[in-house]
Amino acid sequence: MKALLKNLNIGGLLVLLAGVILTVSWKSSDVSAIAETGWYGITVDPLDQDNPSSQQINGFVDTAPPTGSCGVNNEEKPCQVHLDLTNFSSTTPIENMTVQQALAAGASITNGGTSSPDGYAREEE
Repeated sequence: MKALLKNLNIGGLLVLLAGVILTVSWKSSDVSAIAETGWYGITVDPLDQDNPSSQQINGFVDTAPPTGSCGVNNEEKPCQVHLDLTNFSSTTPIENMTVQQALAAGASITNGGTSSPDGYAREEE
């Protein structure tokens, strides 16, 4: 009888431990998918560069304003966009979206606390 209870306790502990491990690993993968408000690199269609539906999001760059060859004071084609993701809700990773799709999912373009009039950083001439 003791052996049966001992096996039951060990089996129960193993099932509980497996459940905890699965829960932690599942939550860890969800956390990495959460998008962050900030500057996102974009690739634009050279023939339609100012159209949000032609701007593919490449991924998060930084929360600090971009400077240098891709900066808020430059005037050529867009290279980054500041997205406020406070109201963003999507099961699709933001890196698989265009700017227009992100806007439809609740994102908004803001100037990121910079002098950028339209929320974009642009390449230098």
